Amino acid sequence: MPIANRCIFILFACALFYFPTKIFATHIIGGEITYKCLGNNKFIISLTVYRDCKNGSPSAPFDDPAYLGFFLQNNQLDTTIASKGVLNLFLRNNDTLAPILFSPCRVQKDSICVHTTTYFDTVSLPFRQGGYRLVYQRCCRNGSIVNIQEPIGTGATFSTDITEHALMNCDSSPTFKEWPPLYICVDDPIVFDHSGVDVEGDSIVYELCAPLNGPTPPALPQPNPPGNPPYPEVVWKSPFSLSNVLGGVPLTIDRQTGLLTGIPNVLGQFVVGICMKEYRLGILQSIVRRDFQYNVGLCGKVDAVYTAPLFQCSKTIFIKNDSTVANTFEWVVTDSMGFTTRQYNRSFNFDVPKEGTYYIRLVANSNFDCADTAYHQIHIYDEKITPNFTYEIIQCNTDSILLKVVNNPSIENDTIQWMKTHIGFDNSVVSFLDRDTILLSLKRVTDIDIFQEIGSSKGCYDSLSKKINLPLLDSNYPSILSLCEDNTLILRPDKILPCNYTWVPTTYITTSPFEAVVGISPESSIQYIVKMSGFNDVCVAYDTVNVVLVPKVMDLAINAIPDEIRKGANSTLTATFLNNFTYIWSPQQSLSSFNLNTAIANPTVSTRYFITITSPDGCVDTTSIVLRVLVDPCTEPYLFIPNAFSPNGDSENDVWQVKGYAVISCVASIFDRWGNRVYHSDSGIPSWDGRYQGLDLPPDVYGYYLKIICDDQTITHRKGNITLIR
Repeated sequence: MPIANRCIFILFACALFYFPTKIFATHIIGGEITYKCLGNNKFIISLTVYRDCKNGSPSAPFDDPAYLGFFLQNNQLDTTIASKGVLNLFLRNNDTLAPILFSPCRVQKDSICVHTTTYFDTVSLPFRQGGYRLVYQRCCRNGSIVNIQEPIGTGATFSTDITEHALMNCDSSPTFKEWPPLYICVDDPIVFDHSGVDVEGDSIVYELCAPLNGPTPPALPQPNPPGNPPYPEVVWKSPFSLSNVLGGVPLTIDRQTGLLTGIPNVLGQFVVGICMKEYRLGILQSIVRRDFQYNVGLCGKVDAVYTAPLFQCSKTIFIKNDSTVANTFEWVVTDSMGFTTRQYNRSFNFDVPKEGTYYIRLVANSNFDCADTAYHQIHIYDEKITPNFTYEIIQCNTDSILLKVVNNPSIENDTIQWMKTHIGFDNSVVSFLDRDTILLSLKRVTDIDIFQEIGSSKGCYDSLSKKINLPLLDSNYPSILSLCEDNTLILRPDKILPCNYTWVPTTYITTSPFEAVVGISPESSIQYIVKMSGFNDVCVAYDTVNVVLVPKVMDLAINAIPDEIRKGANSTLTATFLNNFTYIWSPQQSLSSFNLNTAIANPTVSTRYFITITSPDGCVDTTSIVLRVLVDPCTEPYLFIPNAFSPNGDSENDVWQVKGYAVISCVASIFDRWGNRVYHSDSGIPSWDGRYQGLDLPPDVYGYYLKIICDDQTITHRKGNITLIR
């Protein structure tokens, strides 16, 4: 080894020694595992791997060696196989696949690069119940994959199942005939023979199957040994799934022939999985999984396409470019007198100097060394056509309008050859007074579009349209409305018309009486008349609204029995009963019911209760009452601590208890005269029956110490004596 090379190697080795890292390379495209039986339990195992040499990480060459694991039916590594259950497959060669395309205009020359290598070695596989699963794992997949979630953090697992029947029969797995094309065209049909061959002539069933996930960061990118089964599938990114791998017409595979078909409609890289299941006399022999990528891109020849008229009545030429595939353009416009102009935009926009005939050429180019040219001839006229008309309402009533339209268009540098005026509906009668004046009798419309078209002797034409809002003065207010006493009401039409409104009388109107929508607050039933007028009162109509006032409920009241309670007690609330009325009480938390006229209240603090009632007419009334909750202070005489009791079973004073409405809980300790604690309670209300450890204590004087927690969260302490009498 030359000295310089040795130095470089030593420095590199030192760098690896002092800065250990895990290389999580983004390069895996796909692969598969197959096997061939040689007899006497000997098998040749082949592992084919494909890597991206264009978009993948340059720091991730093929593994050397690649670690192939052998797992049993119980998903455990068979450490008796090869080297503790792992076959080290050493790199032998690698090759570069070429994209299979049929036109130099289909794809950029350097857009796809795929390396492939096949590892193989011989291994002894003795018979095992349930067979073997052969597994190779590697991280990571290309980050440019579009149909799975987080592809850059998704590893790959390639596996093949050898069943116990394959071991007994010395069966070899089927092998795929071809690797799919690296590049396919968006919106072009896929028709690919993805079938395999089996040397024993066994039957093969083909399925689309989800690719398997593999090691992901921070795990080792090339685990030795591979992880134990089962292996999770990749997670599809919406809207993609196993039934919609590429988008468009879903990708499918014929179960018997292996013919793969579909029409992709999304650009990008897509991961695909194919399972090949081998059967002999209906018994499964093996399962070979293939994992590969489709690159879907733009294809097709360059087409220079645009649309332009034969003549145009303006010196400004604008042409929209409809070319496909191309990304650079050259427009050339000339005339017979030597005028020439060029543009390099996608679409063409230019003002020619004068009237005349011009010749247009478009050259469309792509990055694929392809081009196309389109030609066109156009004649330019220098004319300015100005359509114009005015209109006037002559007559209007509740169901028809008489409209006069007067035409006054103009054309520079030419004469008016023809003119047409029409309206955008058929419900009309048209009278022509002369060429420039038209009378339109319109029936029951609110707005119309009037169109005018004019043409010149040279064939140029233009048009003008105007939308005219016409007051259809139709009755569209409700004729009768009910209103509850002391409430307000909004009078609103079904549709507000472009006209003037006037309300009479103005009594009880709380807003402007000259609007379409008004607010009212009447004190009695009343009738309103609204006048609708438009176009300087040429059109006038009237409508009537009758407002019926519904009186409110009288003498609504609530009675509480009792009207004062102590905490923990109840009170019955009763509201005035009215037939067919609905009732709602609030607040509802401490009530037995909330939708009857009677409710039982059990508040812990003084509370104001409201009752809201609604009549069959929708009128609402509300009243309330305050129910007071009396709170005793946490002191004597409201706090009672007995100084004697007689636990003799006569049901009178048999238990010593602390009593008081304001007491929440109490910590109590009772001692005999020698200081021995004979009773203790640290929660709730203490209750002592004169016993200690299940035995009756003798009559005597005992001492107590109390820590009392009160309703207002204050704490008080008490101590004293208890006389136990028997």
